[in-house]
Amino acid sequence: MSFLSHLIRIERTKQNMSQEALAEGICAPSYLSKIENGKTQSSDEIYRLLFDRLDIHYIDDEKNLKKVKETIQEFYHNYAFLILPDAKELLELSAYLKRYYYSPFIIDVIIIRCLIAHRLGNKKEDEDLKQLIVFETTMDVEQRYWYYIALATYDRSMSGIDLLHRIEFQKEDGVVDMLLCNRYLFLGEQRKSHTYAQQAFIQAAKQGNVRLMAEAKFIDAFAYEQENDMVQMEKELKVVENLNYWIKDPIYDYSISYNIGASYIHRNQQEKAKEYLNKAYEIYLKYGVALEGNPFYLYQKLILVELEEHNVDKAKAYYDEMNPLLKQEYRNNLKEELAFIDYLLHHPDYQQDDQYITLLKACYTKAKNNNTYGFMVFYAMYLIKAYQRRRKYKEASNIMKELSFSDFDIE
Repeated sequence: MSFLSHLIRIERTKQNMSQEALAEGICAPSYLSKIENGKTQSSDEIYRLLFDRLDIHYIDDEKNLKKVKETIQEFYHNYAFLILPDAKELLELSAYLKRYYYSPFIIDVIIIRCLIAHRLGNKKEDEDLKQLIVFETTMDVEQRYWYYIALATYDRSMSGIDLLHRIEFQKEDGVVDMLLCNRYLFLGEQRKSHTYAQQAFIQAAKQGNVRLMAEAKFIDAFAYEQENDMVQMEKELKVVENLNYWIKDPIYDYSISYNIGASYIHRNQQEKAKEYLNKAYEIYLKYGVALEGNPFYLYQKLILVELEEHNVDKAKAYYDEMNPLLKQEYRNNLKEELAFIDYLLHHPDYQQDDQYITLLKACYTKAKNNNTYGFMVFYAMYLIKAYQRRRKYKEASNIMKELSFSDFDIE
């Protein structure tokens, strides 16, 4: 019952209530202090009186808790197998679990609601997740495993990676390996990404987790893309395509076409880029909302390809089509990128204008600050070319060094 002591302290602090005020008529303030610090185990009656004073309805009836426990176990299983429901159902699940915040499952409720919030696009760490640190000593092995995963989900820094390494060998389900290969990919550490992608694939295969197998190969493919190995990238994506025969998820078909197309843009192979991006576009038009993604990046690439071929009208048509599809939350997170695209469409001689470099640098800096290596590379290719056209070779060289480019073809 020691987690109840932590819950009482957290709730008392939230309500700005002193120990004297909470303890009045129930127990001595010194005794309450011992309860809150886990130095004594009080009676159920004392706990109930304290909860009443805090206006907390603590749920502990077995019938309700049995159902909640099953729901929690099902979520963790589905999360590991990448078979979570759609946004509407996730919101309903989060609301359902919220009713059991004041129950023996408070730890799992907070973890799952934070994982759901992040899945639905809330990138700001929940205050409740931060407060779970006081419950860590009371967590069982399973709870600590998912607690670290939830923390790492919100923390994209090396601290988040360190958390994942702490539970790296706790389970052989491939989940942590998957998260690590993804993190190292974003950091541009391709060798480490390959290692963890391969481990995730093997562990997922043992579990029969086909979706995780596909996801591991997908990330491995783009680690190869970052190494400029298009041949190996396409081999890995072929495995994803074969696995998707069983999964039957249009998201994989869309992602394969989109990412290959984006990769060919990096290499100035506009025809191939256009071929794959058009495939992604057709899939998007067919499934749209079901893909549950931000359409900006697809339209961005389609616009850039058309502009490279001087098809300004077609590029503007894509822009006009994209605009009503962008939710406000997307717009808020894409200010630099949208400003860049808008500028290109209204300045035919943009490559000669210094504002072109200014906007590119803003996009590149944003990607760098967010530790998104793939986006850094994408904007770096344009920035390097712009510097070279202006004979600013030192600036171009600095970016190439920062991204460890050597013989990368940027002509």
